[in-house]
Amino acid sequence: MGIKTHQYTGINNQDAECGIDIINSSDKIVIVISQLVNEASVTNNIENIINSLVTRYKPDLERTSFVEHYPTKKSYDLVGFTVKNGKVVDVTWDTLREIDLVSLGIKK
Repeated sequence: MGIKTHQYTGINNQDAECGIDIINSSDKIVIVISQLVNEASVTNNIENIINSLVTRYKPDLERTSFVEHYPTKKSYDLVGFTVKNGKVVDVTWDTLREIDLVSLGIKK
C-alpha cells in the first residue's frame, strides 16, 4: 500500500496526523504507525490512533498486528492491547528485533 497520512483526534481533542503503512498478506495484516515530524506523540496517542484505524479500515483484529515506528530513532515496537466495550485499552509495547521485522513483512 505504501505510507500515507492518517488524521486522528489526539489528546485534548487536538487534530493530529501520523503515517501509516498497511501490509496485507494472506495470513496477516500489519499496520505500521509512524511518528511524523512536528506532530503529536504517537506513543501518547496510540489508543486514539488504533481506535480510529479500526473504525476506518475495520481490520480483522485476530489477524492484525499494530507496530509503532519512530523513523528518527529507527525503532519499531509491537503494540499489544485489550479491547473492552469495543475500544482499545491496556496498551503494552514490545521492542521488535530485525528478525521480527522480516517475519512481519516490514523489512526484507
